[in-house]
Amino acid sequence: MKTEDKSAPLTPDFEDYTKINSLFLRCMGMGIGTDGNKKDRRSQIIERVPTALINVLCLLDSVFQVQWVSELWKTDKKLVLQILTNALSNIVCLCKGFQLAYSREDLQTLFEDLAMIWRKRIPHHEIRDEILRGAQKTLVFCRCYISMILVLGLCFGLPPLKYFILQFTDRNANRTYDYTERIFLVRYPFDVNNLTAYNFIFMEELWVLYSAAIHWMCCDTLFVQLTSHTSLQLKLLHYDIEASGNTEDERQFKENVMDIIKRHQELLRICDLIEDVFSPVLFVIMLLTAMTMCVNLFELREMLLEAQYVGAILHSFHLINVIFQLLIYCVYAETLTEQAGSIAEAIYNCKWTENSHEVRTNLRMCIMKSQKPFYCTAYGFFPIDHRRITYIFKTAMSYYMMLHQTTS
Repeated sequence: MKTEDKSAPLTPDFEDYTKINSLFLRCMGMGIGTDGNKKDRRSQIIERVPTALINVLCLLDSVFQVQWVSELWKTDKKLVLQILTNALSNIVCLCKGFQLAYSREDLQTLFEDLAMIWRKRIPHHEIRDEILRGAQKTLVFCRCYISMILVLGLCFGLPPLKYFILQFTDRNANRTYDYTERIFLVRYPFDVNNLTAYNFIFMEELWVLYSAAIHWMCCDTLFVQLTSHTSLQLKLLHYDIEASGNTEDERQFKENVMDIIKRHQELLRICDLIEDVFSPVLFVIMLLTAMTMCVNLFELREMLLEAQYVGAILHSFHLINVIFQLLIYCVYAETLTEQAGSIAEAIYNCKWTENSHEVRTNLRMCIMKSQKPFYCTAYGFFPIDHRRITYIFKTAMSYYMMLHQTTS
């Protein structure tokens, strides 16, 4: 089967579409690329150290917040909800960073395999533009999504940072410092009542905010890029299967069939690897998204009632980002499921019954594999698709109504 077109314009490499993902991984300390340069065990452990350190800090902050929430639950539910607003997102970001660091070797394998497939399977001129447009749209979407997360991070970090800079550039000896002006609502096991402690805590929270944004952007855009490029390769395979049915030469058709089976097995292996890497993240997101939406919606309502419009805008934008995060995982996971399932139909329609027994047997096995549906799952508990979006929205509204009744 002919898979190259030498007269076609130069195809961008896989690396051209994933440069920004590699940059985020390097910001986390992990040098993952497509060059096939395998690092020794010691280097791989060292690369995980920055992410491990920030995860320890995030975990400690989360423990302090949970302790504070447990003490305030019966006395000040409004403050509890303010704490939960950023605590839940921090927990999700912590899980994302941990899973990416834990799956470093699997991510390296995914990058190398997809880059090799992209270089080897140059699209036909008939479908070339469609494949390249799909890859470019994914890249543009990732850039827009990254911009949204950056704006959200700036909304959380800039006001406290501005106050931090202004109060320490003011040389007025009689000035009183406000040590409660911080990025996160965390009650530490020690008093923050002097400049040294405040400087340390503020820089720690600033580092946590920066790392949380990196983990959020890196994990989500990685999922989008890996599932999108795998879907595009499945679409290309679907096209090649249909084109192979027009081959009159039986020997050529047999070679095409063997190539199709090999490519199909390779892409299914990549799908399974994506599932292994991201299923724990999907489980945490599906578990906490409804609760995060609920507390954000409740805080948004309270701030609008109190005419705190700046805080209302911040919570609105946070809520929008949380909803976009849910949509990204559900939509791209379902697209991958649909593309993987479409291969069986393409094989069935390629006149396989008119060929030799060996070819028919191989194609039947391929059809059987394709008919077994592939799903991205939440740690194996349930599949991720558009129906999950509806379920989470209904759950979030149920939580909100229950919370509204208890606080009233």
